[in-house]
Order: sequence, then structure tokens, then C-alpha cells
Amino acid sequence: MAQKIYVVEGRKFRTGADYQNALKDQQVIENLRVQTKKMSLADQKKLLEVIRSGRCRFHSILGQDYMEELSEDIQRQEGKVPETSPAKGHFLQKENTKTIGNKKEASKKKETVKKESPDKKVPQKRPTTKKKTSVKKKAEPQFDEAEIDKIVQEELKKQEKRRKLLVVCCSVIAVACLGYFGIYNWYNIRTADNYKQLSELKDKEPATDQNQDPVIHYTADETQSMPPPVLDEYKNLLNKNKRLIGWVKIDDTYIDYPVMQTTDNEYYLDHNLNQEYDKNGSIFMDKDCDVLKPSTNFILYGHHMKSGQMFGSLSSYSEQSYCEKHPYIQFDTIYEKGLYEIMYVFRSRVYSEDEIVFKYYQFIDAQSEQEFDSYMNDMAEMSLYDTGVTASFGDQLLTLSTCDYQEKNGRFVVVAKKVTTKEERMTKGKKKTNRRLKKTVRKTLGTLFLISAIVVAAIPTEGLRAADGTEKVVTESYLQQMPIPYLDSREEIYTTGDGKYQFAYVTDGGSDKGAVILGYNGGYLEGNNLVIPDGLDAYKKYSYSDGTNGGYVAVGKENDFLFYAVNQTTTDPETGAEIVISTAYQPCRYEDRAQWENLSSEELYYHKSDTVSGGDLVPVYEKTTDSNKQRIKGAEVWYIGNQYLQEGTGKDAGTWKIAGPITSSDKGIFAGNGNIHTLTIGKSVKGVGVYAFYGCTGMSSISLGNGLNIIGDYAFANCLTMTSVNLDRISNLTTISDFAFANCQSMEKFTVPINVTTIGNNVFEDCYSMTGINMSNAEENDGFSVEEEMASTNNATALNNFGKNVFKGCANLRSVTFPRTFSNASGPASGSIDVSEFRGCENLKYVTAANPSLKITGGEVDTSYTFDSFKEDVPAEFYLESVDSSQFHTCATNNYMAFSYLNSDGTKQNLYELTVQETSGKKAVYRVNSSNQLVYCEFDSGLETVTMPDTVGPYQITVIGSGIFRNNCYLRRITIPSSITTIEDSAFKGCHNLKDVIFKEPVNVTSIGTDAFKTQEVEYHKADCVNKNATDVQQLYFTGPISDDSAPFNYAMDPNSYINRGSQERTYITYYSGWPQNLEVKYNPDTDKNELVDYPTFKEIQSGSKYTTGNYAYMTLEYQEAAKTAVDKYLGTNSEPMTDYEREIINAALQIELPYGIETIQEDLFTATEPSEALPSNTTKTLTAYGLLEIGKETFKDCTNLSGVYLKDRTTKIDDYAFKGCTNLTGVAVSATTTTMGKRPFTGCEKLTTVDFQGSPYFTCDNSIIYSLENGKKKDIIEFLEGRASGVVAPTEVEGVTGIAEEAFAGTKVSSVDLRTSFVTDIPEGAFMDTPKLFAVYLPDTCKSISKDSFTNSSIAYMEVPESVSYLDNDAFGGTTDKSALQFYCVDGSNAYIYATKNGIMTTSKPLELFYTVTFWDWDSTLLDTQTVAAGGDAVPPEVKGREGYTLTGWVPDYHGVQANLQVTAQYEADDPDASKYTVTFLDWDDSVLKTMLVAPGKDAEPPFDPKREGYTFIGWRPAVTNIQADTTIYAQYEKNDSEDSKFTVRFIDYDDTVLYVQKVASGEDAIAPQSPTRSGYTFTGWRPAITGITKDTDTYAQYAITGSQDDPNATATPAPGTTATPAPGTNTTTKLYTLTVKNGSGSGSYAAGSQPIIVANDPAKGMQFSNWTIDPSNTTIASKVLSATVITMPAGNVTVTANYTKSNGSNTSTSTGSGNSTNSNSNRRPNSTTTGNVSGGRTTVVIDKNGLSNTGVVSATVNGSSDNFVIKITESASASEEVVKALMAEYGNDISAIKYFPMDISLYDSTGNNKITDTTGLSISITLPIPDSLITYAGNNKVAGVVNSKLDKLTPKFSTISGVSCITFTAEHFSPYVIYVDTNNLTAGTIADSTPKTGDAIHPKWFLSLGLACLSIVFFMKKDKKTLRKARA
Repeated sequence: MAQKIYVVEGRKFRTGADYQNALKDQQVIENLRVQTKKMSLADQKKLLEVIRSGRCRFHSILGQDYMEELSEDIQRQEGKVPETSPAKGHFLQKENTKTIGNKKEASKKKETVKKESPDKKVPQKRPTTKKKTSVKKKAEPQFDEAEIDKIVQEELKKQEKRRKLLVVCCSVIAVACLGYFGIYNWYNIRTADNYKQLSELKDKEPATDQNQDPVIHYTADETQSMPPPVLDEYKNLLNKNKRLIGWVKIDDTYIDYPVMQTTDNEYYLDHNLNQEYDKNGSIFMDKDCDVLKPSTNFILYGHHMKSGQMFGSLSSYSEQSYCEKHPYIQFDTIYEKGLYEIMYVFRSRVYSEDEIVFKYYQFIDAQSEQEFDSYMNDMAEMSLYDTGVTASFGDQLLTLSTCDYQEKNGRFVVVAKKVTTKEERMTKGKKKTNRRLKKTVRKTLGTLFLISAIVVAAIPTEGLRAADGTEKVVTESYLQQMPIPYLDSREEIYTTGDGKYQFAYVTDGGSDKGAVILGYNGGYLEGNNLVIPDGLDAYKKYSYSDGTNGGYVAVGKENDFLFYAVNQTTTDPETGAEIVISTAYQPCRYEDRAQWENLSSEELYYHKSDTVSGGDLVPVYEKTTDSNKQRIKGAEVWYIGNQYLQEGTGKDAGTWKIAGPITSSDKGIFAGNGNIHTLTIGKSVKGVGVYAFYGCTGMSSISLGNGLNIIGDYAFANCLTMTSVNLDRISNLTTISDFAFANCQSMEKFTVPINVTTIGNNVFEDCYSMTGINMSNAEENDGFSVEEEMASTNNATALNNFGKNVFKGCANLRSVTFPRTFSNASGPASGSIDVSEFRGCENLKYVTAANPSLKITGGEVDTSYTFDSFKEDVPAEFYLESVDSSQFHTCATNNYMAFSYLNSDGTKQNLYELTVQETSGKKAVYRVNSSNQLVYCEFDSGLETVTMPDTVGPYQITVIGSGIFRNNCYLRRITIPSSITTIEDSAFKGCHNLKDVIFKEPVNVTSIGTDAFKTQEVEYHKADCVNKNATDVQQLYFTGPISDDSAPFNYAMDPNSYINRGSQERTYITYYSGWPQNLEVKYNPDTDKNELVDYPTFKEIQSGSKYTTGNYAYMTLEYQEAAKTAVDKYLGTNSEPMTDYEREIINAALQIELPYGIETIQEDLFTATEPSEALPSNTTKTLTAYGLLEIGKETFKDCTNLSGVYLKDRTTKIDDYAFKGCTNLTGVAVSATTTTMGKRPFTGCEKLTTVDFQGSPYFTCDNSIIYSLENGKKKDIIEFLEGRASGVVAPTEVEGVTGIAEEAFAGTKVSSVDLRTSFVTDIPEGAFMDTPKLFAVYLPDTCKSISKDSFTNSSIAYMEVPESVSYLDNDAFGGTTDKSALQFYCVDGSNAYIYATKNGIMTTSKPLELFYTVTFWDWDSTLLDTQTVAAGGDAVPPEVKGREGYTLTGWVPDYHGVQANLQVTAQYEADDPDASKYTVTFLDWDDSVLKTMLVAPGKDAEPPFDPKREGYTFIGWRPAVTNIQADTTIYAQYEKNDSEDSKFTVRFIDYDDTVLYVQKVASGEDAIAPQSPTRSGYTFTGWRPAITGITKDTDTYAQYAITGSQDDPNATATPAPGTTATPAPGTNTTTKLYTLTVKNGSGSGSYAAGSQPIIVANDPAKGMQFSNWTIDPSNTTIASKVLSATVITMPAGNVTVTANYTKSNGSNTSTSTGSGNSTNSNSNRRPNSTTTGNVSGGRTTVVIDKNGLSNTGVVSATVNGSSDNFVIKITESASASEEVVKALMAEYGNDISAIKYFPMDISLYDSTGNNKITDTTGLSISITLPIPDSLITYAGNNKVAGVVNSKLDKLTPKFSTISGVSCITFTAEHFSPYVIYVDTNNLTAGTIADSTPKTGDAIHPKWFLSLGLACLSIVFFMKKDKKTLRKARA
């Protein structure tokens, strides 16, 4: 091999290192040459000395050469060397033999040197005279100098021409580029200047005399609203353009612009505020945003200008550091200033209309908190980084959007929320001064321009980067390695004769050949069934000799066209035999195949050659007997290929060639063919290529042959409706490649053939409906049998390579079982399965490993997805399953997952285990059996605190077995889950350190066994127990809800549930209610009652020391912190807002609730705490008790904070002075069960005026006096309440009373008591004690005694004592009572008289009469009358003058039973003009209010417009609307239309008078036509007369035209009605009709066989729902049995169908509407699973009373056109369903089996939900619903329509996701039946892009500047010096 020689400047170098050194020297030398031209001769000499001295070092021989060159140049300047010595030119004499990478002959190199440009070395360098010493000089060749001169001159002229052309071209390009750059920047400068002027105008004070019109801003609905005042700073700008809506600014950025808004989102893309064309456009707000309402989210759009203007700098927010420097956006509307803080920054794109994803540009209004939160979560997930800023429902948002160049239709988005407005200094950046370019010489300018061009080009701009994602990139190199032939682009392509398939005919490594399908021309597909044929016949396009197209002609194996012979014969007149005269060879055209297809190879020919005969070229044909020449017929289809074709154009149309590899979904051979319903791939197919059937959304099932051995990447991905894959378990299939079945959302199961070795990455990703996969070599019978798999030794599978993310997003996958032989040895994590395989499998219940050695890992394949991530995805009941000593068991233990034990034979042990790591780091192991019983528990040594799990795998723990925790010496605290229902005997017996048992709410424990918590009775201790010898009892505390229905509470309060052993102190369990009530209850053996022993007080809460985690086990840190700060925040000493926990504990202290189960209150509990409890002013407490049995003596004494006491139930006794001194008590309710009241229980309650005894038969309170009752009548006076305003007790109040309780009036301000109407026999002890206001008491004739102290310390002055009183106690008037001032009215000689005389009491025989003054006043303070009235008497009201426009209504206060001086004032009420009128209410059939009005007596009511009811005719009102004499309710009256008598008969008659169909139609309705009839040779054209608006019995006739001649005047038409056509012989002129009977529905009638009547179920009764249809005979064809409105096909016989109903339970267990969704439809998509109920959002509530809609939590609606509150009802309606079916049949024909639909009735009601709004003029609703369960698999293919006059009124829906739920949004313009539907024959989602502004910019102007500068540099370099060329010397 020849050695490479490197040459620089004519010098040879043999090594790369020398060559590199030479290049460095060459660069230095070139720089020195440039500089020496500028130097003086003296400087050049100095340079030469520097070089010679070595101070300027060179690394190669070139340095020596240059030194010589410089020396010669100096000598020449000094005249020491002649000017012309070409023979001594040093560089011309160097050998130049070889260059890098291109070896040339030395002679050619020399020739090149001669022809060098004048601008290069020859004319510019003068040859040196010094000879080289290192190179031997060759002999000089002898040339003719004249000839040389001539050649040089010619060459120079050519180069001059090229130079000039190059200069001109570069100049033109430079001018164009720099011109564009200049114009671009001129636009930018003009734009910047315009906005600067606008900014100045904004800051300028508005003119005071401006008459500014009010601004009306329009939103999408074009409704007007009067806005608030415009801010002063925007008034000037509004004069320029009324479309100004605001101003946006970000400090220290370009963004400082006005914001515009119009109804056209495109206008301001290229117009500025002055409405001039401007390519920069303007910043503008989305047309649907409303600043007045306002919208939840303001969306602003702006161009992403390369200059940085508009939103060009917005993409800088992709860096978090930039956001931190610019965290705020100032956005003012013209009405209000606003400051926004940035929350989210993300990239998105414009999606197709039908894609169901989060679309930020559709988020303008959130109708509910859930919808808002969903949008926030979506944006947070997309955000490039976390700003730490969040928003909540009600916050105002701002979104800035511009184009993003990282993907097609990309968008860059910044979202901010409004924060508290503050004044910001808006600083302006200083402009950088422009650089000045100094004028230099030409080449310096050129160099600078070139450098500038390079620098400009290097300025970074946003590049195109691939979007992040998990999708695989399919490359050509990858395809070349697949076992599917990758063909040369020149490979011959054949077609089938019908042009359906295109294929190559190739070998597969052997001698045989087969077909590789590379093209498919779709189109109409019979029955929607595609069968890939086993064999294909090859054809090619053929052209005749004259160039005409011969169509497709069969070809042979060597690509020859085939021909068949056509003989022209004649008959021999003599012999009669046929004689061949001539033979013509016709091409085997596909169209003529009937003539040649069955010919043998002996009878087919190919064109072998041509021969000359008679001067003409004659083709020679030869038979195809050679096998290589024979026809390609039935070529086995081996593969569906990995390359795509391109069809020729023009004359090449109909031919194909390979265009390239299939590397994207749009190139897939069958991809996107939506009309394929079923697919069958034949037995010969070995491989299906990449993307082969991608996106065939209509394909429901496929069948694959057992010869298949590979399924390529994405082969069947995105086949959304594919439910099944039929594939033999025993087949050749070895590889299922990446993403092969990804996003097949309807596929439910899959069986992996046993020969499969590889399942690629993401194979089943997002197969949402997949529930299971069979990877076993076993038949699948109702699921995979792990028992069969493990029991058999023959069940072996080849699978050993399981890819990544195989089941990612399979949300309904229930289980996966890996076969016994599966080890995944070749998988991503050898020997194991990673949990990332199951990312997003939110319903996965278990994974089973039949191979005990198979491992399961987390985070090894995908570090971002660990076991913790996996456990968050799967449900709580998930478990791993295998044998005991398996790797799965180890993994489950180590990662705290449930584990199911298998026996060695694969049978289940029904034993499930879970290891739990507690917060202490120690572990507990639990095992539960299939009976939900905890059968085993093991703790680490020293584990003290335990939280039991509620489930272990699929089983809840409901039973804690007997003795499970027995004698556990470590346990101190345990939390019992809600799942527990039973705690068996001795469960915790002997757990002597157990202190706290917390029952998690809701508590479902119903049974606790004997000695279950006998904690101190220890049978043995653990070896390491540290408390073996303790004698003190460890107190035991239960925490849980207090209730007498609670088993834990009842156990704790049971007298037999003491925990101590033998000699220990008797100890009972203390029970805590938990947070926030914080009550403490304990059994009191002394009273045998459950006693409240503690409750929360302000003082204790504020101390911060009581409610801590150390004192109470149930206290969390959050509770503890809340308790510490709650009171301070409540009192205002801490200004921070209160948290929910803080409010809870404050409420618990102020509103004390004692639940059922608390029977008494510990003595002095309240009296010890409440008197010292200091509450802020106007703050009081209430106490509500639900089950207190009694209130003890002085229980609430001096509880001055208590304002209310409410005893709800069970209380039997209130003891003496129970509420003594409760001075602020104002409200009391006493249980009706109370039978005993002690002495004045409410004494000292000075504000209490009444007590509510809640209908008690024992007590009542009347006018502030408590009485006992007997048989419903007042019996005894119990207590005179101190809050009573009047001290006088009138006789009427005590009438019939028989007794007075002790101290009944004691301590009150009573002044006079008249008991003369009572039957009181005794004045008891202390009855009137301590009454400082008492003046008089009148005793009845029944009174017999006056007891001790009955009037002690009273001020009584007068007492009427009857003769019946026989006993007066000596101490009756003791204490401070002044007897000398007391006077008895009594009979002389009576006991009272004697007592009075003895005790110094005055007596009188004259009764005391008391009189009072009553004064009457008019409304205007006019004195009307003054009267004196005896005590207890009534005053007489005077006459009044009256008051104009008013009516006297009475007097205040009451002047009856006067007991004091009164001032009485007349009361008036303004006259009501409608007072005498009656209310008339008009109700519709469903009790909805149609109208309410007032009508004068005797006048007529004016009814509303005639209402309408589906299927009925309005006939009037009842009762009559005339002569109204009272409040009246009038009802709308209807007559049912579907009564057979009211319907008209429509007969459909064929051309031969055959009756095809008979239908009953209600008046005015349209008839539904039967299937279009057929007639040989004719085309059906319609029915005549029309079948719309039927008002009479009608016969309508089928109309026909002759096929192919519809306009032919001679065509025979169908006879008109009334005429008779002559039937064909033998034709039956009548059709037999059969009876259809519809029970519980409509549609009954007589129909011809084959007709398709509609049947509709009646509306269900209240509480019921439609279930299904039953049909007899059962084989009758019915479109759907689960639709309330459907279609049946009449057989030749009678049919009975029955509508069935079930109880409505409001769950999602059944659907009654929605095609394609049978019973038990349950969506697992979040956020909830209810299908009925109310959803409230803003002013609108949506009531959903219809099944089939899961996840109703995402529903929202807005009523447009009104600000009132509304209720929207979405209901089930038979009439609506029928209208929908009619409309669908009108749209799609009678056969609607391919239409899946969900009908519903949408109605509008007022805010009560009772009154239906009939006049909806101007109203519409925008409503968001979850896609119905039955239609969710069709995603964006769903459509929405209203139904108007039995026709579809199609709407344009929007699709989005809310909380992960696929939703559909549409606007309903009327209120009627609506339908969501999909045509499964036309699934074309994802083809049309959403409409959103395109805010991108063109090519960055820097490239134009760079190119222009580069061209200028070339011009300067190529510029020629002005000097004359020297000629060569002669």
C-alpha cells in the first residue's frame, strides 16, 4: 500500500503530526504577509531579525522558506534583486505531487499551478532568487514565451468573467437579504415607536371635555352589558380603538403592550391598535373571555416574533431562573388593575377537535370547583417546573399563549393567578448603543463582514427538539433487521387485477417466492369484513404499441406480460373442418379474465422476441412451459411489509415503486381504514409489518393464522373498538413487537401462543378494557387456571423476553399469571418482572408467579417508577401470589405488599399475608383467611404502637380471632380499623402494657367477646418483658364515637368489663370521644351510670398543655397545633385566619354536645370550671344532651357562660337548683320524657323567659310559669321564671291549678298573685320566699294552710286569706318580712284573724281593689283617651280618626287583663291594592307552575299560552278561569294522542299494489317509511304523496325510475294514487299483516314481515327504572334489548314485546339507555361512580335522573342569557327516546344497528326545581357531561344533536378531560330531546385541528442578515484592484 504524502505550500510531509505543524506555520505566515504589506522597509528588516534570532519560532520547514522569502523581498525593495526573475520564484518551483484524499499526477499539478488566478500567487508574489538547499532543482523546460502569454491572457479573461458574475450574484443576494433585514427591522422600529407613543398616551391625563361613549364589549354570545367606569389612563387609548380591553406588562422585558379583543380571533394577528396592517400583530384576548363577568381565565395571544417583540421573549420562561427574576405579570383591564403571579409554565400543542385531552385554550370558565381543580392538576403535571404557587376555585387566572417551535402546532404557555394589587415601578431598560464600524481597507471590510456573518449565524435561536414522550421511533435500520423482507427500492411491484393490493414477489432466503403486501387501496368493503387472501395473482399496467392504456395484464415470474392466442378460423368447404387462418395474441387483461383465466401454461404465451418479416417488425410469442416464465398466480401472501409505495403520475399512473420505510403511523399499509370491522389474516402470512393496521378504529375483531411468526411494532395500535384477537395457542408466532396492540381500548382479553418468545415494550399500553391475559399453555376456560399450570409438567411456554411497560395504562386489567416455565431471562431485568410493567393498572387485583424463582423488582427498569409508585396505582386489595418459599413472597414481605399462599399443586390456601412497617421502623405480620378472620399476627420485639390494616389482599379483616394478641407484653397502643366487626374472646387478654385502643371511624364493631380486654390478667410474659412484676394497674383508654349503639362504648361501660386482676383495684375503661369533642366518659359503679368526667373548656385549650399528643393517643400533631392557637385566633390576638381544625375545637368548646350513652354528669364538673371561664363579650356556650338520664342538684350552678341547654331525649329528672345562677341562660328545651322537676331548677336565670318541654305530657311553660300537667291540664305551679317581664299573676293564669311547688315564686320579682280561681290547698314552704317586689297575694277558698317560710324575706303588703285556711305556721312570715305593714283581708274570728291579731298583722273586712291607668295614643302621638281600670280588668279602645292610605290593625301593648299602668299606641298597616285579590295558579300536567297571578273578585283569570306535552293535545283548563271568587289552582287538561282512535292510518303500497307497511300516526306527526323496496330494472326514488304532517288516513305509493335512465321521458313511472297498475302474472297483490303487541309501551299495530316499527317503553313509575325488553318469539330481531326506544324487525308471525322495570337505586349497576351498553356497566374512571344526583356549580344546578352516566361529579352547566338561578334536569323520557330514534332513522335510514346512541331529555326549571320554564326565548345552556358509559370507547368520534321536528339538529361538541374523565361539552339552544351518538361505520376522529390563533413568526431575520453579510464579504474579496495586468516578457 502506497504511503500517504501530505503537501503544504509545495512542501511534502510524511506524518500527520508534521502536517499539522505545517498548517499552523502556514496560518502564521499568511498573517505576517498581510502585516508586512503595511510595514515600512525598516520594520520589515526588524521582523527579519526577530525571525532569524528565533524569537519567532516555527515548527516546520515553512518557517525557513518564509524567512528566505522575506529576505528576498527586502533585497528587491533595495534594488539588489531584479524585478523580473520568474525562473527563481521559490514557491513556483516546489514539488506539488499529492494532496490529502485526492492523489494526482505531478504533471497535472504543475498545470494547475500555471492556471492559477491573477488574484493568487502568480501575479501578486514576486519570485525569489535564492535557491533551495533541501530540494534538488529540476531542469527548466523550454517554452515559447509568446504562446505562454497568450494562454495566460485567455485564462485570465475567463476568470475575470466568472469573477464579475459572482460579484453581481452576491451583490443581488446581499441587497435582497439586507433589504429584507432592513424592512423587518423598520417594521420592528415602527412597531416599537408606535407602542412607545401608546404608552405615553396611556400615561397622559385624559381630556376633561371628552364625551366618551360607553364601552360595550362583546363576547361570543354577543350579549351587551353596561360596564363599570373606565380607568382614566385608558380613556385616551379608547378614543383610538374601542376594542381595547387592557394592557399587559412584564418588568424588564419587551412585553409592555395594549391588549385588544374582537369577536374574530384572527383579526389582530396582523393588525395593530391603529387597525393598520402590521405583521407583528397585537396582543389580543380570546374572543370568548369576558372581563365583566369575569371569566375564570383570561387567555392572551401574541406572536412569537423572532425579534423578541410581542410574546417573542415569553419562551424565556422555560428556564426557572428567568421565572424567578420575573415572577409577576401586570395585566390591567380597562376597568381594573391587576397583578398576577406566575404558577405554571408548560408546552402544549393544538389538538384535533376530537382528541379528548386537556386543552388549555378551551379553559375559559370553570363551572365547578372540581372542574377548576382538574384543570389545575392538568397544568401542574405539564408544568416545566414547580413555582410553588397554587390557585383555588374563585381565583382569577391569566394565560399568555404563543407559538412554540419544538413540535408541529406547538404552543408555549404561561399561566398566572391574580394576587393582591400593589404599585410596581415599571423600569425601562436602556438601549444599547449601536456599534460603529471603522472604515478600513477593502479586504479588512470583507473579513469583518465574513466574521459578522459567522457570528450572526451562531447566535442561538430556538431549535426544533423532539417532544418528550414514550413512543418508539421506528427507523430504517431497525426495519432492515426485522424478519420481514426489506426490499430494494428497485424491486418490481405488482398489483391485483382489481387494484386492491400491491405487492412484491420475492424469496425468503430459499428458492420459493411469496408476496409481500406493500399497498392497499381501500374503499367500499362488503360487509365491512377484510380477508387478507392466502394467494394473490400478479398484474401490471400494460400499454399497447400505440401508447394506449391496456389496463392490468397478468405477468409471469420473470416479469413478462402474458398473452393468450385468439385464432381466426374458417370452415373447409370440402371437409367441414375448421381451418386456422391467422392467430392474434391478446394480453391477459384482468377485465377479460373469463376468456383466459382457466388456460394452462401450454396455452399462455409471453413475448420472447421480435423478428423482421417483409420489412416489418413481428413479435415472437412462446408458450410459458418454462416454469420461470409461468404466470404468478396465487402467490402466497407471506408478509404485510415494512415499506410503503408511491403511485406514478401521468402516464405512469397505475404503477408503483417503493418510496421508503414505514417509520410513522400515516404510512401503515392498512392504517386508518375505519370501515374494516372484522379482519382475517390467512394461514400463509408469516409477518405483519409495523403500523400495518394502525388506527383502524372500526375494527372490532381480528383472526390471525397459525403460520404467523411476527407482529410488528404498532401493527394494531389505536384500533379503539377491537374487542378480541383470535389467535391459536399453538402457532408459529414468536414475537409480538413494541406497541403492537397499544391503545386498543376495547380489547378485553388476549391469549399468548406458547411459541412466543418475545413480548415487546408497551405492547398492551392503554388497553383500557383489558381484564386478563393468558400466557399459559393451557386452554382458557373462564380464565386462566394456575392450578392447571402448576400441576402439569407438560405445560411449557417459550416466553423469556417480556419488554418494558407491557401493561402500562391497562386500567381494567384484573390479574396476570406468569407461567411455570417463564423466567424472563432475556427481559429488561433478567430473571425478573418489574412493576413498571403495570404502571397505571389501577384495577389490578393480583399477579401470580407459577415459577417460584421469578423475581419482581421495582425501579430497576424505570428508576422513576418504584414499588411505592406501583402501590399508589393499584387498589388496596392488590396482592402477589405464589408458593411460600418463592421470590414473590420475599418481595411482598420486603415491600409491604399483600401475599397469597399457594400450595405446591397450585391450589389456593385461602391465606393472605401482609407485612406492615410501623412508624417506629419495626414490623408486624398479619394473616387473614377467606372468612375475613385475622388468624395470625406476629410483632417484632419491642413494637409498642400498631395500626392494624383493614384489608390484607382481597379480604377485609372483620374478625380479630380469639387470643390473637394474647399476652403481648410490648403492645401499648393499637388502632382498630373500620373493617372490624367482631373481637373474639380474650383477643387482647394479658396485654398488660396496653394503654390506648383507638377505634377508627366509622366504627363497625358489633361484638366484643368475654375478657377481650382483660389486660391485667397475664398468663405468661415474653422473655424480654421489662414490666413483669408491676403491681399497678395500667389504665386502659378507648377512643371512638360515643353512642349506646357502639359495641366498644358499651363494652367499656359494662360493669363486668373491669380490666384488673384479683387483688388489684377495681378499674374500668375510660372512653374518649376523640377529636374535636374531646369528651371523657367512665362507668361509675356508685351510681351505676355512664358519667361524663371531662369536656373541653376555653381555659384548658388556651393553656396549650392539655390537648397534646402526650396526653391523648388520638391527638395528632395537627390537632395539637390547632389546640394551641385556636383560642388566640378566635379572640383576635393572633390575626392569622383560623384553620378547620381550630374552628372544630372552638365549636366543640362553645357548643357542647353530649351524645347518647352519656347518662349523668360528674358532680361539680361544670361548677368547678365554668365560673372561672372567661369568654369574650357576646360569646356564650350551649349544651345539647341526647341521652342524659338526669340533671343533678346544682349541676350547672353559676355557669354564667351558658346561654342554651337542650335536652333532647331520655331525661327523667332535673334536680333542685340545677341551673342556679345561669344568668345568661335564654334558651332551654327539656325532653318530653322528664317526669320530675326539683325545687326551682332555673333560679337565678334572670334572662330566661320560657322553657320548651317539647310536647311533654308532664310539664308545660306558659307566660314564663312552669306548670306540671295532669291529663293535659295544669296541675301545679313549679316555677315562676325570673325573666318574666310582668310581676302580676292574673287569675286566668292559675285557673284550675291545684298546687304550688316549694319555692315556686322564691327569689323572683313577682308583685301580685291572684290564686282565687285555683284550687290550691297549701302555700308550701318557701313558696314566696325572698320576693322583694311582692305586694299582694289572693288565696282561693280551697286553701287550708300556709307553711313555714312561705313568705319569709318578702315585701308582701296585702293578703286575702279565706276562712278555709286553718293553719298558718308561726314562721310563715319570718326573716325581713315587715308584719306591721301587712294587712289581711279575712273574716273576723277566723284562724287568719286570730293569727293576725297575735302577730301584729293588720286586718280589714274590706277587700283591696287595685286600679291602673291606661293611656291611648294615635300614630302621630295624639292623645286619644285616658282610662282607669281595675286590676285584671280590660280597657276599652277609643275611636280613631284614621290615617289616609292605612288601615288600623290593633293596639300595642295589649290592654286586656291590665296589671300595671299602660301606654297603648294605635298600629296601622299600609293599604295593599291587591289585598282583596285572589291568587290564581296555573299548573301543568307534571305540577310545574306555568303562571301565577292575582285576580280581583268576580273577574276572569288570563291563562298562559297553551302548553305542550309530548304525545298529548292540550284541550283546556280545569276548573274554569272565569268569575274567580277564591284562591284557585287551575290545571292544564290534555288528551292522549296515541289512542288508536285519534291516530291516522298510513299504508305504504308498492308498484304492484302490495301493501308493504301499515302505520298508525298521531295527528300532525310524520310517518316513518319502511325499508326502501326494490324492483328489478328500476331504482326506488321515494314515496308519493308525502308522508309528513299526517292529518288523515293516507295511502302512499312507491315511486321508481328505470335504472340508468332516471331522466328518460320514456321511463315507466309508478301509477299515481287512485290508478291501478297491471301486476305481473302470478303476483300477489295483497300483503299479509302480522300483529305486534307492545306491553308497557307504545308501537302496537299491524305490520308486514320485514318492516321495522319503533317500540317505546312507557316512562317508569317513581322509584323505578327501565330494565330491558323480553320478546316472544325470542328469535325475533331487535336492535337492542336494553334501550327504552328501539326498533324490531317483524317476522312472518305475531310478536309480543314487554317492557320490564326494576327498582331505581341510584347506582351505576345498570343502564336503561345508551346503545351498546348492557347491564352492569361500571366505569372506573375518577372522580366518582354515581349516575344520578345533583351537581351544583355557580348559579346553576344540574339534576341527573338518568342511568348510563358515570362520574357525574364533573358535570357543570351555565345558562346563557340570564343571571337568574336555574335547575337543569337531564332525565329519562320515553317520548324523548322515541323522537331520537325517529331522527336517527331519518338521518341514517331504517337500519341504525351501526349507530350507538344515548338519548336524554334536557329541561330548564327555576331555582326551586319545581317550576318548569316554558318560555326559554333568548336562553341557552353550555353543558359539560362525561361521555356516556356506552360510548366512552368511541372517544372523539361521538357527536351531539338536538331533535327538532324528528330531525337531528347537529351541534359542534368539544372534548376534554376533567379529573381524568373524558368529557363532552356542547351548547343547547333549545330544550328538547338530545342525543349523543356515534356512527361506528365512520370512525374518523383526529383529522380536524382545533381552531386557535397561529402566533408564529417566519424565518428568523438573523439568517437574512448573515447571508447578506457573507455575500458582501465575497464581493469585497472578489473586488479587483485597478491596475494593468503585466504581460509576460518576450
